[in-house]
Amino acid sequence: MITVRHNISLFLVIACMVISQHASAQRTVAGRGAPMLSAVYTGSSYGVHAGWTGWTLWGNWNVGAFGRMYSNPVDETYRLEHSHVGVESEAMFRVLSTRSRMFSLYLGGGAFIGAELVDPRGVLPDWMSLQTERNRFLYGIHGAAEMDLYILKRLSVGIRGTIPISFSSSFGWLNWETGLVLRFDI
Repeated sequence: MITVRHNISLFLVIACMVISQHASAQRTVAGRGAPMLSAVYTGSSYGVHAGWTGWTLWGNWNVGAFGRMYSNPVDETYRLEHSHVGVESEAMFRVLSTRSRMFSLYLGGGAFIGAELVDPRGVLPDWMSLQTERNRFLYGIHGAAEMDLYILKRLSVGIRGTIPISFSSSFGWLNWETGLVLRFDI
């Protein structure tokens, strides 16, 4: 029969194990890095980010490539697809963290450049006029928030929200995306 005293003892043992994980913070020490992969949902479709994360004393920085696909209805039959592809960089500040950095909350932002591709798969019929260029230079900034949780010593899973603001898109300047982030620390 398990008593209250046994429950308290078990709780104290588990608490001591969790508290003693302070050496785990070494995985996010300044100068270290990790490859990053993020699958995102853009509200009307999907996207992906891949790159490198480098750790600093105040948070992290990311550089990498992205691809986002958007889809909007034109009429009952056709959907206009356009995609954003390019490179981006960002700086994220750690605003909340456990001592072991097992859980962290980051806020930050960055910039991106690339191309906007209109109807990249060519699914719209020729008689339908787009009234815009098929390929266009794309640039902008974005704000981001990310919650990061280390499920293993070197593998983290995060939830990320980003608001890309494009200064040159033909289809609106403000978008949003949410996604799941995977990082494997080297």
